[in-house]
Amino acid sequence: MQVRTTRRSLPTLALACVLAAACSSEPSGPSVEPQVIEEVQFAASLGIDLNEFEKLPSSGIYIKDLIVGQGEQLIPQDLATIEYTMWLADGRKIFEGRRTWQLGNFEQPLGLEYGSLFMRVGGVRRMIVPPAIGWGDQGSPDGLVPPGAILIFEVELTDVR
Repeated sequence: MQVRTTRRSLPTLALACVLAAACSSEPSGPSVEPQVIEEVQFAASLGIDLNEFEKLPSSGIYIKDLIVGQGEQLIPQDLATIEYTMWLADGRKIFEGRRTWQLGNFEQPLGLEYGSLFMRVGGVRRMIVPPAIGWGDQGSPDGLVPPGAILIFEVELTDVR
């Protein structure tokens, strides 16, 4: 069966799509204006100069390898162990500790997974994660990361299995 689309039916189809999205049963929370990496004023204590970072075009993450590791490379589905610190752009330290997780299970903010890919054991990487792949419009469940916040991570990859 072939469906014919006329010029006249395209606006009707577009309107139907807009109305379907507007009438969605998904709850909509308060609108949050997410921070923009290129526009935010980072705390001086973080020592961030975006000119020293590489922007990953597919994700918008900025990365800078402080130490290039010499061990095994981290790839999707590996079990990664990291020691890391997480800050907000204003310099507040949110977390410091050790974590082990399997890449691809989305147990971490997506930006932490994307930014850690292809590191080598022994490496240390600084990454700046945009809100969309950090804690997003909701912020962290514990309330420490506000909605729309940029996250800054310093990650040391200690083990890959």
